[in-house]
Amino acid sequence: TNRVLIQDSTFSNLTSAHIQIGDASSQLGTLKSKVKITSSQFSNFFSDSNSFILANTGADAEISNCSFSNMATLGNGAVLTAGSTKAQVFISDSAFTDKSAG
Repeated sequence: TNRVLIQDSTFSNLTSAHIQIGDASSQLGTLKSKVKITSSQFSNFFSDSNSFILANTGADAEISNCSFSNMATLGNGAVLTAGSTKAQVFISDSAFTDKSAG
């Protein structure tokens, strides 16, 4: 399992930057990814196509105690888009303000 932790961080003024989470089994055997994002702030994001967090097939993510503000995309979901198969994203104690999509 490949694990990533983002904690006590601030990300601001992001253009077309993304956190992409998913199962890499088709490329690397059975590599699984688990991402935990906690106590972090994300602001002033814009993309002309994708959400800031892309939870693809096989994604396993936990988001807690985070704030997302001024997030915008011309696509679907300014902050999060989840895949259609076996994507798990758990969100707790987080705030979403001033977001728009599509």
